[in-house]
Amino acid sequence: MKISCPHCSQHLELDSETLIALEGQSHFDCPTCGIAMAVPQVQAVLVPPRQAATTAAAQHRSLPALMKKPRRGLIIAGIGVFAIIAAGLFFFIGGGSNMKPFVNTLGMTFVPVPETNVLFCVHEVRYRDYAAFANESAGVSGAWKGQAIDGFTPATKLEDHPVVKVSWDDAKKFCAWLSKKEGRTYRLPTDQEWSYAVGIGTKEIRQVGTTPATISRSQTEFPWGDQWPPPLGSGNYSDQSRKAQAPNSRANDGYLNDYDDGFPTAAPVMSFRPNTLGIYDLEGNVREWCEDWFDSEKKDRLIRGGCWHICSPRWLLSSLRVHDKSDHGAISNGFRCVVESEIQTTPVP
Repeated sequence: MKISCPHCSQHLELDSETLIALEGQSHFDCPTCGIAMAVPQVQAVLVPPRQAATTAAAQHRSLPALMKKPRRGLIIAGIGVFAIIAAGLFFFIGGGSNMKPFVNTLGMTFVPVPETNVLFCVHEVRYRDYAAFANESAGVSGAWKGQAIDGFTPATKLEDHPVVKVSWDDAKKFCAWLSKKEGRTYRLPTDQEWSYAVGIGTKEIRQVGTTPATISRSQTEFPWGDQWPPPLGSGNYSDQSRKAQAPNSRANDGYLNDYDDGFPTAAPVMSFRPNTLGIYDLEGNVREWCEDWFDSEKKDRLIRGGCWHICSPRWLLSSLRVHDKSDHGAISNGFRCVVESEIQTTPVP
C-alpha cells in the first residue's frame, strides 16, 4: 500500500507486515520529516486460500501459486471501499467508490470521513491556494493579502499559512472556481460533516428543524480529548508566544499559562498533530466557515472551531459554534474545503 506524507510529500510503501505491526496505533512518524501521520484503519483477517486465489485471479494470474496455504491479510475499510492486502499485493474485492485519499492540482490532500459522503481537505485553505484563485478571478477583494496581525508579521512559510480575512461569500467563490477547474464538486463542509470530522458526529442528536444554534452541545469534549488545559503541541491557541510578540489588542480571554506553541498568530497548516482521520487544525489556528445558516432566521452563516487568539475552555470545545455575516472577513476566520464523492459501482470479479 502506498501513501504520501501530507507534510513533506514523501511516498511510503506499507506492506502487509508493516500494517499488521501498526494495527491498534493511531499514528506513526514520517521517517523523512518526523510529522505524525494517521495509520490506515485496518483489521487483520485470515484469507482462505481458495477465496484469495479466486478473487485475485482476474488481475494477478500468477497469484494462485502463492496461495497454497492460508495467509494473514488485511482488510482496509473505507466508505464503500474494501480491499485485501495479501502477500504484499493490493486489489479490490467488491463494490468500490472514489472515497480514497487523493491530492488535487493545487497540492491539497483530501481524506474520507466515516458516516459522510465527502472527503475533507486535511488542512485549511492556504494562502497559496487562495492566491491561485485570486490570480485567475476578477473582482476578488485583496484583504486576504495582508498577514500582519497585532503588529506581528510571520516570517517563514507564509504561503502555507491559512488564508484569513475571507468572507463566506468569497470562500464559496473559491469552491466554485476549484470545482470548475477540476471537474469535481468542491464546497464548504456542513455542520454535521464537520462534527463527524472532529469526532462528535455520532453523539449529536438531530431532528427536523434542528439548526446549529439549537443542537445540544457537549461541554466536556475537545478535539484532543477531555482534559484541560490542552496538552502541549495539540494546537495553536492564545499562549505565551502571543503574549510576548503579538499581545492582545481586542477584548478576548487572555493567554494560556505554561503553554507556548511558538506561533504568536496563525501557524502554517499541519504544524501540529492530526486527529485519527489524518485531519489537521480542526481546533486552533483559524475558525472555519461552514455551509449552513446558523439559525432559522437565516441572517448569519455558521463558523466552527477555535482559533489562535482564544484560550478559554468554552471557546475550544469540539461543539463550539459561532456565526457571522456572509460578507464579513475576519483575522480569525478561514475555511476548509470538502469534495463530494462520486459513487461508482464495480462488479465483483
